[in-house]
Amino acid sequence: MPVIISSRTLENFGTRLGIVTFTDISEQVRAEDELRAANAKLQRRQKEIEEDLRLAARVQHSLVPKSVLWDTLTVGAFFHPVHSIGGDFALVNSANRDHLSLLVCDVSGHGIGSALVANRVYSETTAHLRSGMPFPVMFGELNRFLIEDIRGSGMFVTAAAARSMPGPTA
Repeated sequence: MPVIISSRTLENFGTRLGIVTFTDISEQVRAEDELRAANAKLQRRQKEIEEDLRLAARVQHSLVPKSVLWDTLTVGAFFHPVHSIGGDFALVNSANRDHLSLLVCDVSGHGIGSALVANRVYSETTAHLRSGMPFPVMFGELNRFLIEDIRGSGMFVTAAAARSMPGPTA
């Protein structure tokens, strides 16, 4: 049994009295062991989160629009890796060279849920933009998808899109 031993001496009218106290610290030792185990789990989880964030940064970097020179328009891109997982993305598309589409989207909140919704919106919009679908139809489809498939999530999706048509040629 783990104990703390303390002693002291009392003197009273020339008589010495020794007092020895034994205090059971089993509960403190058990709590310390539990804390060590919890800290080890937290450290492992922290390493997993850091690894997830490194992967998220690589994935995010792969999604960054490449700088594009299109007709008389230049689209530049900047990348800064995230420190938390979330739901923001931008997309530049010029698949058929007849038009250039730009989409910027933000899914409210942070975390895996926002990232998954953003990924799904990204997939949907990529397919719609590549097909040349008009924006009102595309946003109607996205709205239907969000209402029917993601209902009750409490998330908001904010998106802005622009499409540039080539100017007259001389």
